Amino acid sequence: LDGTLVDTAPDLIATLNAVLERAGRERLAPERMRTLVSGGARGLMRTGFALTGAPAGDDEIEALVPDFLAIYDARLSDASRPYPGVAATLAALRRRGARLGVCTNKPHGLAVRLLERLDLLRRFDAVLGGDSIEVRKLPGGAGGDGRRQRRRRRGGARRRRAGDPGRLRLRHQARARRRRRRRDRRVLGTAAGDRRAAVSRRLDPA
Repeated sequence: LDGTLVDTAPDLIATLNAVLERAGRERLAPERMRTLVSGGARGLMRTGFALTGAPAGDDEIEALVPDFLAIYDARLSDASRPYPGVAATLAALRRRGARLGVCTNKPHGLAVRLLERLDLLRRFDAVLGGDSIEVRKLPGGAGGDGRRQRRRRRGGARRRRAGDPGRLRLRHQARARRRRRRRDRRVLGTAAGDRRAAVSRRLDPA
């Protein structure tokens, strides 16, 4: 939803600045925070406090979450707008029979209200928010942390495969075949050299 279907950065950053002002901190320029809004309310506040003074602890962040969500709910669609082409693309997919859903870290109620206000809710068959189910999206999605987690999983799988007795036996057999081929090439090369020398002696007995 955020950053994919709808540009919600202006309202999220305005909400963060309201929270910072209440805490006696300075406001942050929108362009400075635009790339950081995908971290959700907690991630956004954690970054905002760190950039404007002493970092906020986990307990302080948790205590501020209700205020953040209340402020954000009041200005949910003040400046948030669908990205160009989103509405037309969703309509075209629906005409082709596609069933569509939204999966977002945003609380379900906020996600539904935002989609409704932007006239996008009718395009979707399901909306799952961060509080809908216990499973959460990987942090970072298809980039950053998500890629690192996938690399770690692949590395673990490779290590498990490397310790498999069957795979070890196959690797030893492959090494043995390579050694035999190298030995055969050396033998054949020596034999071919001997034949060339014998031919040369016959052609030039002197």
